[in-house]
Amino acid sequence: MKDSMMARVTGMALLMALFFVIAVQAKQTKTVERGMTREQVLEIYGKPLTTNFNDTIETWRYVKSRGGLLEPYVVLIAVGFNNQGKVICYNEKLRDDPPATPATAPSAADRPPFGKHAARSLSNEAFDILYGKVKKASFDSNKLDLIEVAALGGYFSCGQCARLISIFSFSDGKMKALALLAPHVTDPQNASDIYRVFTFGSDRDKAAEVMRNAGKRD
Repeated sequence: MKDSMMARVTGMALLMALFFVIAVQAKQTKTVERGMTREQVLEIYGKPLTTNFNDTIETWRYVKSRGGLLEPYVVLIAVGFNNQGKVICYNEKLRDDPPATPATAPSAADRPPFGKHAARSLSNEAFDILYGKVKKASFDSNKLDLIEVAALGGYFSCGQCARLISIFSFSDGKMKALALLAPHVTDPQNASDIYRVFTFGSDRDKAAEVMRNAGKRD
């Protein structure tokens, strides 16, 4: 009876996490159309990763995750505005394609990088929802299940990873959480935020190894 109840709780936790990830991704399925204003683009995609402009056109660039839960991929998006602040062109390219020719042609140094490290981490609002659900889960196994499902279609900053890992009381749980999160880190240069979560030097060394291995799989 107890095992049956545990299975139900785990199943409900996974279902909630799936709905959460789907909701976050559904918010990003809206697309930009010609004639939209800067404010409308901000509502859809948020703050651009990079911007540049000349006398006739202003270009905003984004890197977004697409493809749903099972086959996520990353796209590079460029949105061009005229002098009236209205969208006049839109360009979207897969990360594995040759670099897109955006509304204005930037140098190679201007183009944002491709791959998981160019992806945007969860918004503060979306992360707070996930954090709350993980924190409220009764058992470490349920917490890990929630993190695993959320990571199927999400990316995290090192600061966000550190907060999730801190939920776990013991080193074993912290390390298992890191193993799930490490392949989805967007800013590995800030890994020190994660290492601080671990009390013992030996655990910090293990955490560093997990991060290095995740980087090799990039």
